[in-house]
Amino acid sequence: LQVFDFDKDEHGGLPLSYLVMEYIPGPTLRSRMPAEGMGLDKDRVARWIHDYFLPVLRGVSAVHAAGVVHRDIKPDNILLDGDTPKLADFGLARIARKEGLTGTFDLIGTVYYMPNEQFMTGGQVDARADVYALGKILFELINGRHANDNRVIFKQVGVTREPSPPELDEFFTRLDAIIRASTCEEPNGRTSSAMLLY
Repeated sequence: LQVFDFDKDEHGGLPLSYLVMEYIPGPTLRSRMPAEGMGLDKDRVARWIHDYFLPVLRGVSAVHAAGVVHRDIKPDNILLDGDTPKLADFGLARIARKEGLTGTFDLIGTVYYMPNEQFMTGGQVDARADVYALGKILFELINGRHANDNRVIFKQVGVTREPSPPELDEFFTRLDAIIRASTCEEPNGRTSSAMLLY
């Protein structure tokens, strides 16, 4: 999503900030993710990854290359311009090692897509927090929205909740490894960049 301008100031002792962004009237990526998940339908999952997830990875990689951590990546913050996904809602974004673009309350994000370190440090995270959220999106794509519960908050996830069964074909075995590496609970063990998911 194109960000045209942003600034922050104080008015009457209260912090004020604004972002001027491109207007996208379309739905969110959530509308392209069935609530029950896609399961192990290889063709359907592969098409969704090609059409939606790979463009999101390119966008997140560009954001990270600019030194910004989004901190609230989730399907509801990815708008669709036609069929083109655009990362939105930079209101919680943080310039690496600097203060957030908006507000001073830093316990931010959406818990289901948030790694433990983001919760524990009040949002003081790097690009690996966004990678964690991307892995959770892939997990939800396969397992469905019902997977969004306390059993998987702050936890590593994969194609299945149990270790990958040997009968999974090569596509899902590789996808399982990608999801597990991106949702590793320990940040130092996690995939370090969105482009490495590509």
